[in-house]
Amino acid sequence: MKFKVTLLMLVVMILAVGCNIVEDIDSMPTIYEAERNLEGEWSKDTLPRDGEYRVVTTENREEVLKDLQHKQYYERISKLDLTDKVGILAYLGEMPSGGYGIQIDKVIEKDNKLVVKVTQVSPEDDEVSITVITHPYDLVVIDKSKFKSKEISDLDLIVVNQNGEFINK
Repeated sequence: MKFKVTLLMLVVMILAVGCNIVEDIDSMPTIYEAERNLEGEWSKDTLPRDGEYRVVTTENREEVLKDLQHKQYYERISKLDLTDKVGILAYLGEMPSGGYGIQIDKVIEKDNKLVVKVTQVSPEDDEVSITVITHPYDLVVIDKSKFKSKEISDLDLIVVNQNGEFINK
C-alpha cells in the first residue's frame, strides 16, 4: 500500500512539474524560435503514434543514424556539421497523404530539461490532398553556445504540441 501511495505521489509531482513547464513555455527565454508559423491545425481524432523526437549531437549521431536508417532525413543528419552545433529532430511519422506537417516552434532549456514546442497539422476531413505516403519532419540546428548545459545529450527531452499535450514518450 505504501508503495502505491508513493508511486502515485511521484506521478502527481512529475505531472505538476511538467504542467508548469507547459504553462510557462511561451514566457521563457528561448534557445530557438521559428521565424514563421506553420499554418493549420491538427483536425484528426488521434495524434500520430510513430513520431520521433531526438536531440542529435556529435556524441550520439551514429546511434541516431542507426535508428533512422530508412528515414528520408537520414542523409541530412549524416551531413550535419555538429562540431559546435546541436540538431533537434521532430518527425511526425508516416502519414497516408499530403497535408500533414510538423514544425519546431520553440526550444527552451530549464531545470535539466530541453523543452521543444511543436506545431502539428493535418488535412481537414473534407480537404482534397494528394494520396501518397509522406514523412513530415523538421530539423533545426542550434549553436551549442546557446545552451547552459555542457552535456546537452544528458538533458531530458520534453516535447509538447501547440495544445500543450505531451507527445514524446
